[in-house]
Amino acid sequence: MLPHRPFSIFMFVILACCVRPVAAGEKPPSEVALVEIASVDGLPIYQGEIDQEMAKIVGNKNLAATDRARLLAHFLDQWIDRRLVLKYLERKGETISKQLVDAEIDVLKTRLEQRKTSLKDYLQKRGITEKALRTDLTWRMSWKRYIDRNVTDKVLQSVFDKHPRRYDGTQLRVRHILLPTEDSDGGPSIAKAGDIRREILDGKISFADAVAKYSTGPSKKDDGDLGLITRHGEMVEPFAAVAFELDETEISEPVVTRFGVHLIQCVEVKPGGKKWTDVADQLRGVAIQKAFRHIASGQRRKARIEFTGAGPYFDPDSRDLITPAAN
Repeated sequence: MLPHRPFSIFMFVILACCVRPVAAGEKPPSEVALVEIASVDGLPIYQGEIDQEMAKIVGNKNLAATDRARLLAHFLDQWIDRRLVLKYLERKGETISKQLVDAEIDVLKTRLEQRKTSLKDYLQKRGITEKALRTDLTWRMSWKRYIDRNVTDKVLQSVFDKHPRRYDGTQLRVRHILLPTEDSDGGPSIAKAGDIRREILDGKISFADAVAKYSTGPSKKDDGDLGLITRHGEMVEPFAAVAFELDETEISEPVVTRFGVHLIQCVEVKPGGKKWTDVADQLRGVAIQKAFRHIASGQRRKARIEFTGAGPYFDPDSRDLITPAAN
């Protein structure tokens, strides 16, 4: 397991992202409006929290208004999930003590004083309250401790053993038939791909002949052959995820990616030689994400999530992007 790290590491992360020294003669940071954009069981989420998360990832890049709104809604979704996971940890008695949070706040105050500013200015600059800061610190520190306790070597080995081909360096030789999508969900192309698959399985046409007859991809000239692929980094995720569950000669159900609708056939499997210990860091990331998603989705069904309409968000049912201008 990873060695224990002091919780005060979070203060360095926060300061590095959000605080700079105040130059001689410079005015203190201007106050950012305190805007609540959502709440989870009455616990508010502020626009300032989402803006800071966005700034850490996107920086000063110029984005189209719709792209920016969609990213803000995405980060709000993540923040809601954090609140949901925190609620779970509270119910399980897994949150850190108030004293540990107080100690982190004291560290922050000291660091801020060294930079000639104050906690009040810091909060105003971020557009949040001290309670929101404490909630965020409680989440980060409690989640770290929960992961350190629960994502054990046994868990990592279990993740590896369930899907070894995803992690052991296995390579697959695959070929595919590519049909253009007729709408964003694949639409009629999915039905057509299904019909082609049945023709191949019923022996009415060979895969190679189906490629020649139906495929629109550049690999058509090579009978659809894409050569050897690895699980990560070469193919788009929906394609790779399905391909690496196929046995030799097996043909997938229709798979929709941004390139179109695919039928994938596994031609050859070249087993990898990596052990779980060789990819422990990757497995740890997978296990953490899986635990987070599992807890958040379970809590979402029980929670009261409300949006004020002051910032962009995804409609919980349709997943349509809702922006303030649309309200």
